[in-house]
Amino acid sequence: MSNPTGRGGFRKGESGNPGGRSKKGTTLTDLIAEKLDKKKFIEKLCALSYKGDITAIKEVLNRIDGKVRETILIEGNLAAIIARMPPEAAKEYLEKYFSSDNSND
Repeated sequence: MSNPTGRGGFRKGESGNPGGRSKKGTTLTDLIAEKLDKKKFIEKLCALSYKGDITAIKEVLNRIDGKVRETILIEGNLAAIIARMPPEAAKEYLEKYFSSDNSND
C-alpha cells in the first residue's frame, strides 16, 4: 500500500484499511459455548450444590450475588501511605476510617 496522494495521507473519504479489521479466531470459550446445553449445566451445578459440593455452592453464590470483595491489609506507616495519596483520596479515606466502628475502640 503506497501512499496514493504523495502527501502522507489518503484521499478524502477513502479508508487506509478498506477490508476492515480482521475477525478474531475462534476461542476455546466460543467452542464450549456452542456445545454446552446451558439448562443441563445449571441443573447439574445446582444438584452438586444441594449435595454439599463447596465449589459448586461458591459458583452458584458468585453467580447470584457476585464475588465477595477481598480485603487487602496494608502494612507500614499509615501516615506515610496517606501522605502519598492524592488529597481528595486521603480525605475520603480518613472520613470513612473515623466514621466507622474503629473510633469506638
